[in-house]
Amino acid sequence: MPIFGRGYPTMSAIHHPPPRPPVAYDATGAGANTTATSASYLHTISGSAILVAVLTHGASGTAASVGGTAMSSLTSVSGIVMSTGSTGTQYLFVFGLLHPPTGSQTIAVSGIGSTTAVNSVSYSNVTSFGSPQTLGPTTGTPSQSVSAAGGLGRIFQVFADTGETAYNQTDRWNGG
Repeated sequence: MPIFGRGYPTMSAIHHPPPRPPVAYDATGAGANTTATSASYLHTISGSAILVAVLTHGASGTAASVGGTAMSSLTSVSGIVMSTGSTGTQYLFVFGLLHPPTGSQTIAVSGIGSTTAVNSVSYSNVTSFGSPQTLGPTTGTPSQSVSAAGGLGRIFQVFADTGETAYNQTDRWNGG
């Protein structure tokens, strides 16, 4: 029978893992706007994950790599109309890679169409990518309501639109 106050064993032998640090923004790449069939630019990475967003006109076989390592396709949306009178189909692709090479790395995108805007964002403390939520082509003001699990995650969000100036979140890049 235990006697309280006389060296009663505490729960110190039970393993308590350290708290998981929240996901944090690392860096944004230099980005590229091009009319060629491929694009590349530099991104200095010190984080544990990188995401690349590609908006391209008329190509659906797009691929991305970081420092020569192929990235996974996370989601895509097609049928985006960028402006009145545009012809063809716009595609938005999002690629991701956990544990990317660090330091100054070349982000390369291939299989793109006649007009492309591409850029990347890296984050620290990422252990996985969640399920993508897409909102297909729409008219009016695009809007999404999403949340990060457990308050530790981050949301990577991309809107493809022309002339949009009312984005009310942290804007890491607005180009193309």
